[in-house]
Amino acid sequence: MRTLAVTCVAVLALGALSAGPVWAQQPGTIPGTHPINRTVLQTIKVPHSNYELVMVMAQFAPNDIGDRHSHSGPEAGYVIQGSGSILVDGQPPLKLEVGQSYKLPAGVVHGVQSGAKGLKLIVTWVIEQNSPLALPAN
Repeated sequence: MRTLAVTCVAVLALGALSAGPVWAQQPGTIPGTHPINRTVLQTIKVPHSNYELVMVMAQFAPNDIGDRHSHSGPEAGYVIQGSGSILVDGQPPLKLEVGQSYKLPAGVVHGVQSGAKGLKLIVTWVIEQNSPLALPAN
């Protein structure tokens, strides 16, 4: 059963590798105000590669905006508590509610804004081994 769960998460994350842009481009910049509270739950080496799958719980205080950043690999997430939005420069906010999943292609600069009750996500990335989870936006 555990192997099946790990395989499902890996397939979800790897499937996002081929994802195109999530939103159409529009001008604009979104400021971040606070770092993101991330707790690494698991790190799994992707067999026969230099990649790993990293599963994290990300938590945001109520009415907060996490610092703008990107990831070197695709991101797939699931909302387990609260609500909020993913903020991509020049894009309309992607609303997040409990039970909703989302994906972002590698390299997309974004921030996350939490709602009145905060936001808790389970997030996975497929990244090169030993690389940072997030890269600060310029």
